[in-house]
Amino acid sequence: MWFRLARQLGMSVRRAQEEISSTEFMEWIAYERLDPGDPERGDFRTANICFWIHRQYLSKPDQKKQKIQDYLIDFDTHKEELDDIEQGKQNTANLMAMLGKVQKNG
Repeated sequence: MWFRLARQLGMSVRRAQEEISSTEFMEWIAYERLDPGDPERGDFRTANICFWIHRQYLSKPDQKKQKIQDYLIDFDTHKEELDDIEQGKQNTANLMAMLGKVQKNG
């Protein structure tokens, strides 16, 4: 919550924590609960719209029941691929270091 609030107010988290009283902070928390317009959850609102359009107009009675989660973007999907790329970079660096040693000794 502190990070969103600081970004919204245009200040650092540390400065926000120093300048905002605990009472005001609790008011911000209450406001966040009342106002679902948080742009960070735009993915959820979009998934919700897609879910209801599919359910209302596209689903067939014998089809598997969809869930809103089926329409959410999975930001961790490519984590393994990124890990593989990072490992490949490390392997390349290790190979280059070994070739450098061979070249010096050879």
